[in-house]
Amino acid sequence: MANRVSTSTLPLEEVVAGCREAEHALAQAVDHQQAVDAALGALRARIGADLLVSVYVLEHERLWLVTQRGYDQVRDGFALDQGVMGRAVRTGEPQFIADPAADPDFIAATTDLRSELAIPLGVGRPAYGVLNIETRSQTLPRAAIPCFTALAEALTPRVRALETTLTLNLSTVSRLFVYASSLRGVSAVAEMTARSLGRLLGLESVQVSLAGDAGSQAVSFWRRPRSQALPLSPAQLLELSEHLGPVASTFAVVDLEGLPLRGKLPWHPAWLVWLPLHVGGTEIGSLVGCSPYRISFDAAHGEVATLIAAHAAALLDAAQALERLQQVAVSDPLTGLLNRRGLDGALGTELERAARSGRALSIVVLDCDDLKHLNDRGGHELGDRALRLIARFLEAEKRAGDIAARLGGDEFALVLTESDSDGAGAVAERLRLGLAGAGFDGGRGVTASFGVASYPRDGRTARALLHAADEAMYAAKRGGRNRIHAGQNVPLAFGSPPSLQSAASVQRLALPPKRAGPRPRDSAL
Repeated sequence: MANRVSTSTLPLEEVVAGCREAEHALAQAVDHQQAVDAALGALRARIGADLLVSVYVLEHERLWLVTQRGYDQVRDGFALDQGVMGRAVRTGEPQFIADPAADPDFIAATTDLRSELAIPLGVGRPAYGVLNIETRSQTLPRAAIPCFTALAEALTPRVRALETTLTLNLSTVSRLFVYASSLRGVSAVAEMTARSLGRLLGLESVQVSLAGDAGSQAVSFWRRPRSQALPLSPAQLLELSEHLGPVASTFAVVDLEGLPLRGKLPWHPAWLVWLPLHVGGTEIGSLVGCSPYRISFDAAHGEVATLIAAHAAALLDAAQALERLQQVAVSDPLTGLLNRRGLDGALGTELERAARSGRALSIVVLDCDDLKHLNDRGGHELGDRALRLIARFLEAEKRAGDIAARLGGDEFALVLTESDSDGAGAVAERLRLGLAGAGFDGGRGVTASFGVASYPRDGRTARALLHAADEAMYAAKRGGRNRIHAGQNVPLAFGSPPSLQSAASVQRLALPPKRAGPRPRDSAL
């Protein structure tokens, strides 16, 4: 069984350092919105992806989102009698929830939340707004409350300076577009667009979807508290587009009464708003808003909504192009895995997280034993097939958060987060047996030699850890190939290598399907 290293509480020293870095980022920015964004970004960058953080402001008896980090779906417009945040604003007192499921006011923004801390902004009852912190797998320590309280005090004047009501004056709309242009990344632009359109038109929910190989996929989804709305699926978006026909290329308000689509939805919106996202005459996606009531607005609101969609389309197209370029720069063209440059960056980030959290981390390096022989026998096409086969096995084996890369030639690496040497050795053995039994090249299979290194025993830097794994892999080759060695050249005690003499004796292991979610590494081989 693989041993895992985990903690149930976020390290207090990391929280203190994160709040300090957030306050520093807050003080450096001139623009108030960018200052709040920078503070939350610095906080989450230091503490890690386990932290979800947001800032809301009170307007017209509701809490409206100013900015957030970490949430896939955003709820907005909370009434003061809703949620832990509403209670913090009503009472003017911080609310710390160690067990969210046991709190009657808790509203889940995502699954598997472990704790919540809501700190009011400003003094008085009700408060001006709220800083909300939630965690996924680790609980916030109570001793962290003073740190976050100090951060909330620093945030308050910045948040108060923001005009958060989306009105149709030139200043507000201009600032919205300037702010949107400062955002980087598809997710950030899409989230701002969905939130702005929802508030402008008084909708229940809004999704931003972008065209892809599998149809239009939602990249951001905004909804109001207590709403049961869900994003439309690619098939439902296609059905809606086909119903609209030529109108799908323009701004449209759709009455769903009598349409088959309405009966297929688990909730029951009565009306939809459809705004296509066009760039240079090409539709790259859509904005779809839902409401249980008749949607009506004046010409000014419609014009601003159209401008928001046009501006968002240009920004999203540019963000997608940049992401594609970045992906090409760190990807191996033959296998689609990360290349050495991409691995160095990703491994450095994971090592920093492991150092902060105390969690285990290991790396498996493998080298195809007979690539030259395959190239000599079947040309480079056969060799390339073998390399792609190895890449498919790595992709199928890795969990969310793990990293697979081709280092160059016939050498590959798999970074295993939250796995010690035993767990990494078990993964390597599954890969070794699977490759040898894959029935490649007339049943001969593909064999590889594996080296395993673990943080911090075998190295504390990316360079040291890769060197240790590489040395262990070469020790496995010297020891006879088709076997596994750990750091410090220790052979791992797994079953004897499959026979290379008789292809029929090799157990035929089907290529494991690619998994979207995590799987325990300590399952039986």
